Amino acid sequence: MSRSKFTIVAVALLSLFSSQGFGAPAGVTGLTDATISENGWTTILSATMTEVDAQAAAAAGGGDYTPADPATIVSAQFSTAGGHRPRIWLSPNINSEDYRALMDYDWNSDRVVNVFKFHMANLGGAGSAMAPNNFPEFKARQGFQRLNMFGMDLALEAGVIKPPPDGNMAWCQGPVLLGEAVKYIRQIRQEGAQIKWVTLDEPLNQTSANAEHSCGLSYAETVRITADWIKGLRAQEPRVAIADIESFPAPSAAKLKKWIDDLQAAGALPSAFHIDINREVAAGDIRNPAIQNELIDLANHVRAKGVRFGIIYWGQQTTNSDAYVRDVLGFYVDSAALRAVTDDYIFQSWHPSANGKMDIPVNLDTRTSNHLSLIRSSARYDIKETKSGCATGPLSQDDYLTFYPDVRSAGINAFLHYKLFGAKEGRCEVIGRCTMPVSAADYLTLYDDVRNAGSNPIEHFNLWGKSEGRCPIQ
Repeated sequence: MSRSKFTIVAVALLSLFSSQGFGAPAGVTGLTDATISENGWTTILSATMTEVDAQAAAAAGGGDYTPADPATIVSAQFSTAGGHRPRIWLSPNINSEDYRALMDYDWNSDRVVNVFKFHMANLGGAGSAMAPNNFPEFKARQGFQRLNMFGMDLALEAGVIKPPPDGNMAWCQGPVLLGEAVKYIRQIRQEGAQIKWVTLDEPLNQTSANAEHSCGLSYAETVRITADWIKGLRAQEPRVAIADIESFPAPSAAKLKKWIDDLQAAGALPSAFHIDINREVAAGDIRNPAIQNELIDLANHVRAKGVRFGIIYWGQQTTNSDAYVRDVLGFYVDSAALRAVTDDYIFQSWHPSANGKMDIPVNLDTRTSNHLSLIRSSARYDIKETKSGCATGPLSQDDYLTFYPDVRSAGINAFLHYKLFGAKEGRCEVIGRCTMPVSAADYLTLYDDVRNAGSNPIEHFNLWGKSEGRCPIQ
């Protein structure tokens, strides 16, 4: 886990615990209820689903289309070893402005998302820092029941051991945060919904070996406190499954395997194990075959125990939602070697944007790339990988480079590659505006109309090509 995520979580939890009571939520800028109603979310989302269904029908060879089972849509290459079926998790950024809209309309009619995960920071009262994305607002919308009705199980991310931002060392012991998790599970049950999963927010990071953010606990103390937390939750809430989240490559794969072994020996084996890959360090570069092999070995180790293995897909680029989605989709494509050992795909955001708020990406707003389009693009990529030819339909320049890492690595202009090689190879057509420069000669190769007219390429681009979105000439 990056330092920014830890700091965010600690501050949010402190705000959560200090909030008092439930009252009217504060105002929200951007996508308010009024603007959502004005833009007609039901119509917009229906149109989006029609497009996705049509693409899936094309992938299936035409004819009548019945939405496939989510397990098939998301990863057609997935191995069912151990009887596991893939689950897709969505965990919105805690300040995302259209968070509450996720509870208003059945945007999940294709059931592509199986689990909706809340962070505890979003379950505080009206005075919490996350307002208006908080418990009273969700309750007023009957949001918990609605998410269940939209075909999703509910999950809660909880702390086990957290360094004390307020100086209260009780945060470093399990019972404080265990009590908070149980409280929210029961409050949601009172609203007619059920938490099916609780995910543990990287307890192993709290050993004394981790100087960045630590309670100064020994490894043995961390194992004991975490095992007691897991057994305590199971005693109080036996219907709730537990997933442990841990970072990689620090701790190492070898240490993570020992961690799982020691939890099992303590009678506290989790039901799932989710990896938060630190993409900000070279040792977390998922494109490296050696790192892929480490993670495959780790996955096989935990799956042999009957534990689900999952990867958290998060983005480093938070300039805007488009940049975030492109970044995460690239991460997803680069991790293709892990598909056969991955049971859970967790799309989760926590990084702040330029304004300091944790609001990137948006979740549903079709005026830009969003969390839901990211999940569906990932699903379409897996369909493409198992079909001959193009199964997704035309792609933008950026999506072409994302879907075809060999083209991206070679640094070739996407439009030129398709013209010279991609069409013959059965790749998806690239359309839309071009921003990658080409030579004057390549401009003529790309655009038959310019070449056939005998036009000067530079003059053509300056007079017409630029406004038409053609590739600039370098």
